[in-house]
Amino acid sequence: MATQSLSGCFEVAERLDERPETSAGAHPGRIQHVALSWLKEPGNPAHVDEWVRAARALGAIPGVESMVIGPAAPVSWSDPDQSFDFAMTIVFENRDAMEAYQPHPTHHAAIAVSNRIMKRVYAYYVELHAYAESR
Repeated sequence: MATQSLSGCFEVAERLDERPETSAGAHPGRIQHVALSWLKEPGNPAHVDEWVRAARALGAIPGVESMVIGPAAPVSWSDPDQSFDFAMTIVFENRDAMEAYQPHPTHHAAIAVSNRIMKRVYAYYVELHAYAESR
């Protein structure tokens, strides 16, 4: 259950111990990987093209359901941190697919590109099934 706060944002009302139970060894549910990246040379067209090619290749790794990459979206309000150059989201079929992605050669090739042209990368993983509500 979610409750709306006064600011208009939704606050999660569930407790951590109310998450769906899974049996030992089972990995149901999809995982979303979110990565924010900052280029060493923002606006360098060669680096932009190289990163977009490397990132798009990640979508072909087995177990990846979807992959989206894009720049920070311009907004008219001041709340969000828009300092990053790229955001990338990948949805994995399940935890096993996420684990298999890490050592994949295409992922390591993208890491090599990132290490060369990015000054910073923040990566996050989100369990999409944990608190899902249908509309």
